Order: sequence, then structure tokens, then C-alpha cells
Amino acid sequence: MAMVGDRTKKKLTAVALQQFISNMTSLIDLEKEAEMSTSISSGASRNLDGAQKRGSTMLNLKCVDVQTGLMGKTLLEFQSTKGDVLPTHKFGTHGVVVLKLNKADSGSPALGQGVDYWLKPDSSITVAFDDIPDEGLNSPLHLEKVADELCN
Repeated sequence: MAMVGDRTKKKLTAVALQQFISNMTSLIDLEKEAEMSTSISSGASRNLDGAQKRGSTMLNLKCVDVQTGLMGKTLLEFQSTKGDVLPTHKFGTHGVVVLKLNKADSGSPALGQGVDYWLKPDSSITVAFDDIPDEGLNSPLHLEKVADELCN
């Protein structure tokens, strides 16, 4: 009789664990969305030049390559329009960024939102996007760091 009780207890524990994981996953997703929303709205009020000095924005970028990869995501590679070296920044792989036209103010809508995929030391940054804009990639662009994907 004790074996039947042990099996029942293990099943209940497994069900409780699955429910806990399900609950925590949905709460973590809610927290992630809230952090990203807060980050985007706080970015709307910041000065772009000040943000670049702090390393949270890269101004004066051009799109130099477009590839498909990473489960259908589009990889866009950006380089500086002002030489071969990227501006000083605090961007790192897996960070969430938004792409905007260079002349757009920080409150303007983004052309797209993506995740930093690859940083070539000082020369270029590659970002993975689900959807890329139909227009604007031939214009000067900037990237704004939004939220760190690893923290969510």
C-alpha cells in the first residue's frame, strides 16, 4: 500500500511543478514586456547625443548587409557612416534594440525591434529582426538599446 501512496505523491509533485513552471513563465513574460515598455517610453524623453555618450545609442549607422538566418529572422549588419569604427557603446549580444532613422527624435516610432546577434570588434554590429521595414534602410540610421534579453 505504501508504494501506491508514493506513486501518487510523485504524480502530484510533478503536476505541482509543471503548474509552477507554467505560472512563473507567464509572470516572467509579463515582467519582460513591462521592462521593455518602460525602457522604450523612458527612451522617448532622452537626448540622442547624451544617450550616445552614455553608450545606449549608436548614431550615424548604415545598413551594409542583409541576410536570412536564425529560424527565418533577417540579419542586418550595420557600420558607421563616419569611418570604419563604431562609436563607443555598451551594446552586447542578446540585447534588445530598436532601429530608427538617424534624424528621427527619440519619441518617434521605431522601424523595427531586434536582438543584437553579433558584434565585430569596433567595426560592425549585426541585429536579428523578425520583420524589417520596407523603407528606410538606405538612409542614415541609429540603434537604441532597449532592454537586456538576458535579464528577463
